[in-house]
Amino acid sequence: MRPWTDFAMKGTELNLFDSTRKWAERALERGWLGRAQGEALARIERARPGDLFEPAARRPLVIGLFGGTGVGKSSLLNRLAESAIARTGVQRPTSHEVTVYAHEDTRLAELPPGLPVDRVAIRRHGNDRHRGVMWIDMPDFDSTAQENRALALAWLPHIDLVIYVVSPERYRDDVGWRILRERGGRHGWLFVMNHWDEAGETQVEDLRAILSGAGFDDPVVLRTCAAGPAATQAADDFEGLLDGIDELLAAHGLEGLERAADHARRSDLARWLGAASAAFGEPPAWAALTGEIRAGWQRARAALREGMTWPISELSGRIALHSAERHAAPTWLRLRLRRRAPDPTPPGALDSAGIRQLASGLWDEWALSKLRDLVDGAELAAYRHATARAPLRRTLEAVAADAGQVLTGAMAEGLQRALARPGSIVQRALRAALGLLAGVLPSAALAWVGYHVVTTFLAGVSGDGPFLGLGFAVHAALLVAVAWLLPYLLFRLLRPDPQRSAAAGLRAGLDTGLDALDARLDAALAALESERAVLRAEAARLRNARAGEPAAPSPDTRVRRVLRRTEAGDAQW
Repeated sequence: MRPWTDFAMKGTELNLFDSTRKWAERALERGWLGRAQGEALARIERARPGDLFEPAARRPLVIGLFGGTGVGKSSLLNRLAESAIARTGVQRPTSHEVTVYAHEDTRLAELPPGLPVDRVAIRRHGNDRHRGVMWIDMPDFDSTAQENRALALAWLPHIDLVIYVVSPERYRDDVGWRILRERGGRHGWLFVMNHWDEAGETQVEDLRAILSGAGFDDPVVLRTCAAGPAATQAADDFEGLLDGIDELLAAHGLEGLERAADHARRSDLARWLGAASAAFGEPPAWAALTGEIRAGWQRARAALREGMTWPISELSGRIALHSAERHAAPTWLRLRLRRRAPDPTPPGALDSAGIRQLASGLWDEWALSKLRDLVDGAELAAYRHATARAPLRRTLEAVAADAGQVLTGAMAEGLQRALARPGSIVQRALRAALGLLAGVLPSAALAWVGYHVVTTFLAGVSGDGPFLGLGFAVHAALLVAVAWLLPYLLFRLLRPDPQRSAAAGLRAGLDTGLDALDARLDAALAALESERAVLRAEAARLRNARAGEPAAPSPDTRVRRVLRRTEAGDAQW
């Protein structure tokens, strides 16, 4: 018999679990995964039998005696140790202890969390026959004390080989079978029908048939008598049990069992990653989702532009009225208004701060509701496309939260530009030309009139001609008046309408702000897509990490006999 086996936990598995945990933390923080998925990851089993021993120690095979109340697990352990090391009889159902039977050379580590020291009885021995095995007598799983079941479940991940003990009258009990069905791939299994002297061959064959239906191709079923064959005069398979364990160790059974347990843990992790990856959606679904969001934004944009028509018109009218009142005021009042310090919040004020205040009034609850509808619609679309909704909602809400400031700021800038330079370029050029003519033409007319007055006066003084009369004065006045009045009237006619200029500036600012929101939405969706793609690719890499492992050799026939097929169905016990 091979006394010791060294099969430490591979660093790759540790790295896989740690990498998955870190990936899940990021996905949870960003909202791609929910609380339930995080709890499901925490429930994936990571404990191993090797955790019971010091890291550098060569550990033995850990065998647990598992079964219901009164089937004789403790009696079987006592027979194995050839001494009464485990409590039996009426004490057993109320016992909260786990009995560990280990060789004196076994170097145990501190018990992992969840395995309390005060509920473990460690019995040492010097029997070299059991040097390569550590036996554990677990509490009765169907005990009346619920803490016994919890303690047994806590120990199960630390066991390589479960010896499932039944009795002739209770071998069809389904409490233990439910646990076996859930954990069949994580352990090796031997089945012992104890109290064999009270059973018949029919019951053993019935048990074999049940196990075959549960996924065991060739289950190992042994018959024992708790009191020993000498007391019952009945032969049993107790020595065959010990020999079978020796053969299992000789066939590298510990390595095979640990490989099977590692495979089961990694399979659990791969299944969890597969379910978690669904939250990121398939690329076509994500493309369709973002397409729906952009289409929804275009509808919201059109609604905002149309809905802003009346508020822009009303605000433009206020600005035009303010401008008319200021231009209609007497000169002394206008000068006084210019000298007066501006009020922080005067209605209709046209300084920079006042313009921003006026523009901010255009963003109201109705406008905000359009973006809320967009966010809600995107969340429903994410649900239809089976994609995580929280990160999408968070991203769109961030865009919506800034939308009011972006739009009102752009409209205020547009209004300010429109008021600073009202009208079109052509209109402003013609007004500039007419303003020039309004000064040049009257000046030219006056110069012409002055020239004729002087030359005619000199001619009259010298006797060469008559002096100018009343008719010349009237016509000269008319010439000067026409030279000034015509360009002045045209200049006034081409003066920009304040209301129209303000409305045009506000509309131009609204379009600029909507374009800025377009860019912000595209950037936010692109960043979200990048985050989604990175997390999804990392999940796929973690899922495929098993593909890079070296192929495990086919286990020995003796190892395969104690393993349950992973694809086995849920046959009833």
